[in-house]
Amino acid sequence: MCNDIKSPNEPVSINARHGLPSIITTMTIGFGTIRLIALTNEDVCWRPG
Repeated sequence: MCNDIKSPNEPVSINARHGLPSIITTMTIGFGTIRLIALTNEDVCWRPG
């Protein structure tokens, strides 16, 4: 899903230069993941069988 990191050093340099956008991105991804898990669990719960 979130596989757009080209090199291991890229996230470090992004964090160093753009601290706030990085935090916002991390929070957005985290929130999206939590929502995705919640929706998946809800889907599983409502699925018959």
